[in-house]
Amino acid sequence: MFTQDAVGQTGPEAEVINNPHNQTLNVAIQWGLTGVLLLYAMWFSHIRLFAGRDLVAWIGLAVVVQNITSSLLNSHLSDFHEGWIYVIGVAGGMALRARRPEKVLTGSAAARRE
Repeated sequence: MFTQDAVGQTGPEAEVINNPHNQTLNVAIQWGLTGVLLLYAMWFSHIRLFAGRDLVAWIGLAVVVQNITSSLLNSHLSDFHEGWIYVIGVAGGMALRARRPEKVLTGSAAARRE
């Protein structure tokens, strides 16, 4: 849409920005309020996924928090490298959850019982 609007324009009006430099804005432009709500729900569920106290949970939490904070200045979930690093980090957490569901879901409470 931006490219079509810039046709025939001159000056700053003709400049097309491919990356709006904010993940929320990028999702809102494409999918509206529903997309933004789904984006935040996804991030919240990924934070909850890494609620443990072991090393893998901390690494997964670092991946998610880094993605959320850097998404304030970049819209990199759709960029190749950054998007795949996030996918691999979350997939590792999901594999951890599937392997040891009691430790991941209840955090340290299950670990203290052992």
